Amino acid sequence: MTVHRPRLLSIALLLSAGLALAFPGAAAAQLSDQNRYRASVRISAGAGFALNGGGDLELERLGIANYFADIASLPGYTVSQNWKKMSLLPDVEIDFIFNLTDRFQLGLGTGYIRGNGKGDYSYEYKEDGTASWGSFTYQDKVSYNRDYLLTAIPIRMTVFYSLPLGKLNLYAFGGGGFYLGNLKHTYSMDETFFYEDFSSVYLDEKYEVKAAADGTETAKHNTLGFHGGLGLEMKLGRSIGLGLEVFGRYVDFGKWDGELSETDTTRTRAYLEGSGWYSDETDTETYSESGALWYYEYLDPDFGKKYAYMQTFTDEPSGEGVSGIRRAKLNLNAFGIRLTLKIYFNVN
Repeated sequence: MTVHRPRLLSIALLLSAGLALAFPGAAAAQLSDQNRYRASVRISAGAGFALNGGGDLELERLGIANYFADIASLPGYTVSQNWKKMSLLPDVEIDFIFNLTDRFQLGLGTGYIRGNGKGDYSYEYKEDGTASWGSFTYQDKVSYNRDYLLTAIPIRMTVFYSLPLGKLNLYAFGGGGFYLGNLKHTYSMDETFFYEDFSSVYLDEKYEVKAAADGTETAKHNTLGFHGGLGLEMKLGRSIGLGLEVFGRYVDFGKWDGELSETDTTRTRAYLEGSGWYSDETDTETYSESGALWYYEYLDPDFGKKYAYMQTFTDEPSGEGVSGIRRAKLNLNAFGIRLTLKIYFNVN
């Protein structure tokens, strides 16, 4: 039930602003001569601390991290991981603020919010052995790279309540808006499999497979969001003010639709003593999906554990070992701090 609290607060503030707009004569009657025609432009920049790493993006990151940690427990495997939780969400905002009374102001604005989650991870397996006919080497290297960019452009309405303290102005604010969300995911995979044997009975052989995949996934979704916080402004004159704000934001995107495009290239070579590299073939394939962005869990038969994944599919994902299927949920929920510059002017 707690998710409804910011919504109720924002609705209450918006209703207050609506009443003031509905009765402009009453609002104007409460304005001092100094503020009767005063308005302002508020420009701000800051960053929020992501409350849960972006939602399902963090669940996928943890799922992959757990899978590679399990690979590292196997003999002969070396694992490397460098994918950190999305933690900071920088933003910039601009609002046009109009005085309703000496204490209440109404702001209309927009901005840009950005969250980035990226990393790389890899494993390598190597085995050297001997047999009755000689020795062999088996090696497999796999590396992955992912980059998620989650952005939103809000169209917001905000109600401000001010408490002047001389040259300082303490204020509270809250409101809601419509957020235009966009997700861009680029990724790549490289794998090299190599086998070589040295035989005292047969001819020496080598076999190599190099595979590469490059893909781009984009998705969009728009939703309602809510925000609020406290600020302290210091006036540097009649027309300029500098301030500091602490804020909270609730923006939950629940139904993304997108497209995925991937190109896969595989090169296979074979070598035989006396003949050299007698075979060398390269195959290229393209793969695409268009539909909803899905969250699902896959039960890996080797470890007997479930790992979280997120991907765009034309149809709902299905198959053996697939469970927990639902539409992916990403968010920009955060608590943060920002600096503000406010420029006052007359509108008469």
